[in-house]
Amino acid sequence: MRIFVLLATATLALARSPSLTPRAVETGEFDAESLARLETLNQVNVSDPAIAASIVSNELTLGGCRDVIFVFARGTSEQGNMGTLVGPPLSGGLKSIYGDSRVATEGVNYAAIPAPNFLPGGTDGPSIAAMSSILLGAAMNCPASKVVVGGYR
Repeated sequence: MRIFVLLATATLALARSPSLTPRAVETGEFDAESLARLETLNQVNVSDPAIAASIVSNELTLGGCRDVIFVFARGTSEQGNMGTLVGPPLSGGLKSIYGDSRVATEGVNYAAIPAPNFLPGGTDGPSIAAMSSILLGAAMNCPASKVVVGGYR
């Protein structure tokens, strides 16, 4: 089995907030006020059924193996287990290329809060365990599948 890693950045989220200082965007160093503003960027109306359906995906867990398994860790403060900015469109792109029935998308259920981003490794133990569990399950149960891993913070 080969694991492919896709990386995305939070640049889009940062660009959406004119209230962040240019230095914070340039250096990635944020004060408490800027971090609080970042948390409000990804608040979406999840009562809209189309949005609610796209921010949570458990196709591997609920539907089993497919040719391609896409595991995604949403960005800090995003909702669902896929987020709103990068995860759903990336999943949709993979499905449009390889076919809906050939791609299983699985979001990682973890806290997605800012504080663990500053820990060594960029997150905490429970978050690492959540991702590891999905990847180990895919490797053991779906040896013929190609696993694509993505995420950002």
